[in-house]
Amino acid sequence: MMKMKYFFILIFFAVLSCRTDYIYSDFYVRKDKDWMKLPSEHKELNDNNYLIRGSYISEYNSPVISEAGQRLLMVCEKLDQRCSNIISVDGNNIVNIKVMISDNAKDFSEEKNIGGNSSFTPKGSHGSPVVFTAGSDDVIVLATEGSPGYGGGNANDITKLSVSRSTNQGRTWTKWADIDTNVFEPLTKEGYNRFCTSAGRGLMLRNGTFVCMIDYKKDTDADSKGTAMLYSKDKGNNWALGPKMIYTAGYQFARVMLERKDGSLLIAAMPKIPNNIYDGNGKLYWASAGSLQDNSIKEENVSGLSNSSGGSISMDSIKFTENGMSFNGLVLIHSIPDRKWRNPNGSTVTVKNAMSLSISKDEGRTWSLVTNEFGVPPNKTSFRQSVKILRDGTIAVCTEEGEGPSINPASDSFNIVYRRFGLSYISDDKYIYEGM
Repeated sequence: MMKMKYFFILIFFAVLSCRTDYIYSDFYVRKDKDWMKLPSEHKELNDNNYLIRGSYISEYNSPVISEAGQRLLMVCEKLDQRCSNIISVDGNNIVNIKVMISDNAKDFSEEKNIGGNSSFTPKGSHGSPVVFTAGSDDVIVLATEGSPGYGGGNANDITKLSVSRSTNQGRTWTKWADIDTNVFEPLTKEGYNRFCTSAGRGLMLRNGTFVCMIDYKKDTDADSKGTAMLYSKDKGNNWALGPKMIYTAGYQFARVMLERKDGSLLIAAMPKIPNNIYDGNGKLYWASAGSLQDNSIKEENVSGLSNSSGGSISMDSIKFTENGMSFNGLVLIHSIPDRKWRNPNGSTVTVKNAMSLSISKDEGRTWSLVTNEFGVPPNKTSFRQSVKILRDGTIAVCTEEGEGPSINPASDSFNIVYRRFGLSYISDDKYIYEGM
């Protein structure tokens, strides 16, 4: 009788543990999180925006939108004080990286700290998050440590980059683990000792390799001097440097945007912003590398894009039709400077950074503007942005949105705004989603 009792107790706990697994399984999520839209519904999809506002102005910035399973993750910086420096990890600020989690693709009800407990000092701070996803559950965040960061510290200090990971769709995260600074030896030998990630989604190549870009300079330099590829062949455990280049005048924040069909890597860099005022007006810099083993990054001519405000750009792949023809294309979210908007009272307002969407049919060599009047109200500005084509083909965008036609971080506030819409809606049916 006693053996039978223990047998039923064991069965009870076995069923209970299975139920727990079931609750956190993709099967349960699929039944419970029914947010995906049929392509026929995309034309009507223009979800109202969801505002992510801090307890004080401009508390959250540098948003990165990603997807894990059927959850949406919005990774961003959270600052303990107003910061007018576009690079928050400058050796002085207290910065932590947060993730907001959405189960319905409409609002973000959970907030988690990435990398363990929050830091209350610049030394333990982390910022400029680069987000990689590997499968439906695993998410890896690469970040820049806050001190020396990209500005402070002693002359001989070497900036550290750190990794935190989640294996359960962003619910829990490991403590920050620093990358071995010997990785940077090819650069430290030349006197470079300050490194900075560029906030955004990292790229996973077809062979599973993670790759992103880091900016580098010497501790005595005020500006970025160069950029280099950083890659990992084992999902973020070990890293190595790839091709590097010295910036031509006036660029920063390079990103690896795309692995083309021939295996080459498309790169874009942003025009620098004078005095950290978010009203730049310059051309994007485009380049490519044949592989991770290349010794050089070569400049590339790209046509069809207007000048950029200098905030950031973000890109993702999408399959669509135009006039009945099918294309494996790209969508690019960027900010166009100095768009004129006519106020209903008759006056004209100059919007310094108008959030815009462009589309490419040839792996980013040529672009066509779809619209520069969407997302934010027509009289408001946007700055750094992130785009993700979700598994149902809808488009999710997070952006810093100002409260007026310009952003001066020393005096003006901004918040992170999330939106989701269909390609057919935003293009008035010129481009129609067909598949991933």
